[in-house]
Amino acid sequence: MEKKKKRGGNPPSQKGRKNPNGGRKQWDGKDHAEVLGKLEQAFAIGASDLEACSFADISAQALYDYQNKDPSFLLRKEKLKQRPILKARQEVVKGLSDNPEFSLKYLERKRKKEFSTYQRHLHGEDQENPFHSLSNAAKSLNTEAGDSTVEEQSSE
Repeated sequence: MEKKKKRGGNPPSQKGRKNPNGGRKQWDGKDHAEVLGKLEQAFAIGASDLEACSFADISAQALYDYQNKDPSFLLRKEKLKQRPILKARQEVVKGLSDNPEFSLKYLERKRKKEFSTYQRHLHGEDQENPFHSLSNAAKSLNTEAGDSTVEEQSSE
């Protein structure tokens, strides 16, 4: 009877794998600190996930796997993505003193009720207003001008 030889090395399920814990190495074997640095650099300029992954030369799935493993990185990523917006706000505020027209545009957007040039049309919501409909406004204009052409056109 022949003796069976014992196989050496990794068990069959681990044979040929790079990572003894199973699966691929994180970042496909790239330097961890370098990949994280590139990701953070890209996120700090407002890059999307795919753009950051391209810059760091990793797959999007590798990023998502890492975020699942380290939720604090996900929070850091979201904070980094806010940097360009904060920088833009700073520049806007700096520019207010130099350009009064720009200041007004800023106020028109930030305090619409007070400064906006946009006028809200109620379309029949305000019955107290004699111009609550276009036909009433046209009739009023015609009466003032003594012109009946608009009235004739609206009745056709």
